[in-house]
Amino acid sequence: MLQKMTREYSNSAFTHKIGMSGEDILPAFFEDDQNMTLVGQTPETFSRLAKKIALPEKKQLAISVSCPRQSPETRLKKKLVDFVLNLTVVLSGLLLTAFMLQRISSAASLQKLVKAAFLTGMLLPLTASIWLGICHLNSKRQLETEQMLDYMQHQLALTEQKIMLQQYRSILFQNIFADWAGSLPVSQLRQLNELTGYVGKLTTNKDDLQACEHMARRFYSYFFIHPDIDEDIIGIGASQGQITESLQPVFLSPTHDILFQLGAYSHLPGEKARQIVQKSQLTMGLIDVALDRKMLSKVFAEERIPAFNSMTTGLEYTTCCFWKNQQGEKTGAIFLQSCRESWKDEMLSLIKDQQLQTVFYTRGYELTLRLYLPNPHRQRVLDNDVHEVPARYAPDSQYLWETAQAMFSVSQTSRINNLDADQPQLIAGQALLDGSAYLMAHAVPIPGRSLLSDEAVFAILTLLILLSSYYLAGGVAWVLLRCIPAFQTSMLEMARQNYLWQIELNSGDEFDKLAHTFNHLTRQLHEKNQISQLVSRNVLDAINSGDDQMLKPGGSRVMATILFADIR
Repeated sequence: MLQKMTREYSNSAFTHKIGMSGEDILPAFFEDDQNMTLVGQTPETFSRLAKKIALPEKKQLAISVSCPRQSPETRLKKKLVDFVLNLTVVLSGLLLTAFMLQRISSAASLQKLVKAAFLTGMLLPLTASIWLGICHLNSKRQLETEQMLDYMQHQLALTEQKIMLQQYRSILFQNIFADWAGSLPVSQLRQLNELTGYVGKLTTNKDDLQACEHMARRFYSYFFIHPDIDEDIIGIGASQGQITESLQPVFLSPTHDILFQLGAYSHLPGEKARQIVQKSQLTMGLIDVALDRKMLSKVFAEERIPAFNSMTTGLEYTTCCFWKNQQGEKTGAIFLQSCRESWKDEMLSLIKDQQLQTVFYTRGYELTLRLYLPNPHRQRVLDNDVHEVPARYAPDSQYLWETAQAMFSVSQTSRINNLDADQPQLIAGQALLDGSAYLMAHAVPIPGRSLLSDEAVFAILTLLILLSSYYLAGGVAWVLLRCIPAFQTSMLEMARQNYLWQIELNSGDEFDKLAHTFNHLTRQLHEKNQISQLVSRNVLDAINSGDDQMLKPGGSRVMATILFADIR
């Protein structure tokens, strides 16, 4: 069963395996250059079954969950980048070596060779620039992601403050109601249920239901203790269904004792005061075993602040407010019972009426906030009755609930970046109000926001860089070799024995010096050409031989025979 289950849950991202582990303490975490692995115990049922099997010594049945440190897409990109970098370095080295060894000098013109050499020299800095661009793009994307996650965390904090403010509004409303009730005279105080629309017993009267519906959200029942009122007055919201339980007997005796000590019964006849005290003591003796005195002390000490009621099975708060007369003397007390989770209905109503913003569009993302409520009877389990959010690009509610459930069961606060996954998303979750609620922020990139992705833009920029580099190399080659045509023209003229020309460059570089040398050589050739028309070949040879003895003045005497012939 475990092997079948692990095979079904294994996919391209995670691998589940069942086997034997020699670790003494599980769960255990392992990490290497390739994978990250978490090894945990099997369910208790399988562990008990495994004990009946002859296992190897110091081995126990365990399940491992492993995933690669890098996704397949990331590894492919890394290999591609490494291949391109290595190929660039090898080609650059080969081309430079070929130029140095003059293996390709005759394969192209000088200008093409200079262009190729310049472009080859630029390959490495170009590759470095492209690599820096990729790093900058990744860093920018990572920074934007972190900023978006921080923004999501900020929205979670703001929503938590809104929830707390809603709770404070309920507390404020209870205090206002208690002050109003305490200001009523005794005659009207006896008719408090009629004034509030609350009833002493369950009813199906629609008028009563509508009358107390708005107050029932803040507290669903109340009772008060007053020395001038003998009967018990208990109000229960008619819309509360089967909630009929009241803690009036529990608080009756301690409240009488406190009011008696504070002098609230000093205006009553002595006999009546003694009867109230005796009745209070009798009640205290009957329920003394069920009392939570710490909780009673907290309710009385933290007046006007709701305290969690630990003496009932319901999730409710109890608030105590003492009434005072104009002289500041305490004359009575009222107790308000409110549902511990009443704020949830209020928040869901605000979300449903779109009075609380739950969808945001910012920085190219659609951000949605979802409020999940833990199941009161099952720890670390969220209820699935989630409110609907008018989102356009978010996944379905079931998927989001499963994600929130997984995050809530693991940590109180979570941040997940899944932008590289098949379904890109950013998730941030936070438990609120001591785990009584879980708020999840979910962000997805808005599709079609840009006609070109960052990768496409970067590819276009890379192509532009290569094209501009190619033409820049051609321009540099032209600048470096722009003087060669003038020398080529001069060589052609010299081949035609035309020496009446001058090269005018005025560039101030080596080509300018070479032009002066060419001009001087041209003048010498022109002079020799003029002399050759006046003297014989022997004289020219003597001049060209460079023998100073033959060219010195005065000449020499020799014996010679001269033949003058005119043969026709």
